[in-house]
Amino acid sequence: MAEAETVAAQQPLSSESVGNADIVIGLATYNNADTIGNLVRAVVAGLPQHFPSKQSVLVHLDGGSEDATVQLVREAADSTVPLIQDKYVLDKFLTPAHGLPGHVSAARGIFQSAEKLGAAACLLLDATTQNVAADSIHALLRPVVEQGFDMAVPYFRRHRYEGGVSNGIVAPMIRALYGKRLRQPLGSEFALSGRLAGQCVKLETQNGQPAQCSVDIWLVIEAICGNYRICQVFLGEKPERAKAPSADPSEILVQLLSALFTATGATVATWQKARGSEAIPSFGGDAAPSAEPSAQVNVKRMIEAFRLGYQTLQEIWGLLLPPATLLELKKLTIAPDEQFRMADDLWARIVYDFALGYRLRPIARDHLLRALTPLYLGWLASFIQETERSTPMGVEARLERLGFAYETQKHYLISRWRWPDRFNP
Repeated sequence: MAEAETVAAQQPLSSESVGNADIVIGLATYNNADTIGNLVRAVVAGLPQHFPSKQSVLVHLDGGSEDATVQLVREAADSTVPLIQDKYVLDKFLTPAHGLPGHVSAARGIFQSAEKLGAAACLLLDATTQNVAADSIHALLRPVVEQGFDMAVPYFRRHRYEGGVSNGIVAPMIRALYGKRLRQPLGSEFALSGRLAGQCVKLETQNGQPAQCSVDIWLVIEAICGNYRICQVFLGEKPERAKAPSADPSEILVQLLSALFTATGATVATWQKARGSEAIPSFGGDAAPSAEPSAQVNVKRMIEAFRLGYQTLQEIWGLLLPPATLLELKKLTIAPDEQFRMADDLWARIVYDFALGYRLRPIARDHLLRALTPLYLGWLASFIQETERSTPMGVEARLERLGFAYETQKHYLISRWRWPDRFNP
């Protein structure tokens, strides 16, 4: 007989009946029956061991699953910790490239429960995680529960070309604009203090940002701009996810960069004052990328996509990029494949120009972000060719140089933001 049939399901409670909690374990789901039972059992079983003196509560919000997800959560939780279950609203027609549909809405619902319960810490879990290591999940909570941090962001060991948008755009731009060096800001799990969770409850969506945008970026930038204490925790090998993110770079760029560029426009007063960058406290070890890529990458196809973009997107790129940049791109189109290299400062300025274009809206924002795709593939091809024979530490050093280039070009973004036509004829 299956285990799920032999365990008595816990009846869900309400915030009022639970009373108070020290730790809220937040879980948002949508059709996650394949993974949810093992995840809940692993996390719940370790709570008495890792935090024996703390009262923990599991808060589960479901987006209307059509499988057995809700029942499996009840059975896996058993009677070990109190369980609160509710629903959140999602757009079932939305298939996100990154994360859970409506994750911002679900996260806010979890934060509201944490606020009602007076929790000192709140952990957001990814319901798609397979083969979860319970110790690593609790390691993410420890800096918040025991050391007074307001946010703990995970980072993992992954192959060198995984997370290209994070490595090439999100992480270096957050570093340059806000002065914090986060290895992997697009974490699937986060631990937050009660006071930061309470602050996030007050945000309907970040300055009009739609609910399907990346909750990762929303939380990280809110924490930085609010001067909350942030750390990052190494959790070992990156776990597999039952629902892999979209492989379409255009979809990834639209969803992640709409969140990043919206936040950029909403926090101008903060990032224009920030100077330089600093490393943030890290716990748990080294996360140098693995020596071998997990899959073959077709660099030639990326370069061809860049050249085709140059031919077909001239009109759009001309609305966003100054003539000097367009000239540099033209030179790249005639470079031999083996010599194809996009300079870091050129790439940083391109990203900044698109951030400005997102603010000014010369064309629809979705179309604008999709027009970045060939340029991103060109940068990625250049990065792969430059690092394919590097050691893992060599790749780390290469990403460090890229982050520094974003910092040195920040003056360009500030100038263009204040005087958008300054670099145009």
